Amino acid sequence: MSNVLKVLGIDASRIRSGGAIIHAMNIIENLFLNRNRNIKIHVWLPKKLSRKVKRRKNLILHSPPLNEKNIYFQLWWQKFLFKKELNSLNVDLLFTLDAATLSSFQPQVV
Repeated sequence: MSNVLKVLGIDASRIRSGGAIIHAMNIIENLFLNRNRNIKIHVWLPKKLSRKVKRRKNLILHSPPLNEKNIYFQLWWQKFLFKKELNSLNVDLLFTLDAATLSSFQPQVV
């Protein structure tokens, strides 16, 4: 892996509470304040939250249908499908906003 971060993934897929949503929104918005705008950012989040995010050139939002279902579907998606999706998008680093993750993707920050 190169030392240059080109593609960042943010997993906010299981965020549902008010405080967590505000936290996620602030992180996403502040990523665009730095000068390195060459980073592509993929964010996985609930559809309800994706409607609140300001659209940016390098920001790609994902709202998988399984994450709109109950927690068992959400965890199944995270355990068995998420890593493949991250790899297919050439994500260099995954930042998880939830307290824990079932994804085995590396490297990641939880």
